[in-house]
Amino acid sequence: MVDKSNRYNLKIANPILLETFCSKKKKRFIFPILFASLFCFFLPLSIIPLLLTDEESDGFSGFIVFIIFFWIISYYLFKLYLWNKQGKEIFIIDNRSFSYYSDYGLFRNKVEHRNYSYIGVYFLYNSRLRRTSDAYDAFISKQKKEALIKTNSLIYFQLDDAPHRIVSQREIPILAILELGRRLDIMAYYRSVNEQNSF
Repeated sequence: MVDKSNRYNLKIANPILLETFCSKKKKRFIFPILFASLFCFFLPLSIIPLLLTDEESDGFSGFIVFIIFFWIISYYLFKLYLWNKQGKEIFIIDNRSFSYYSDYGLFRNKVEHRNYSYIGVYFLYNSRLRRTSDAYDAFISKQKKEALIKTNSLIYFQLDDAPHRIVSQREIPILAILELGRRLDIMAYYRSVNEQNSF
């Protein structure tokens, strides 16, 4: 399932793969971030000639702190630029394992791996967290169902009884979240049947 606006890509297979992308609308406003990143990177370098020609200057150690401070800001802004330009988050869900990471194009975060016995998928609707397997139960009237599938939400994953849910950084259509949750429910059902038959 691929979104026409290129916000996500969902491959229902084994393993399940979900990728979220930056929307094209946000890409128009990212060049000021790149400019600020480059400014913070080159500003300390432009002051070096002034320090070298000033014989009375003894603030070189302060200048090192100044350089480090501005380069940290530059790194953060450049990372933000890459995230909004070509970054994507990737979730890989296998029968018993869950992996996720953020890919910035030039580099990516460390891949987080977690094993699970049970996985729940949730989305936000009317300011309440809803589970995908309950989506078409009594809490949604027939009139709201059509609006529901046209709405976007962050996706929340609950692995076993972990105290914190894993949350996507970008919204995707609730229709895609429902499809993902349905597929995981089917996988859980067949897994339980196979475990019962193995005894």
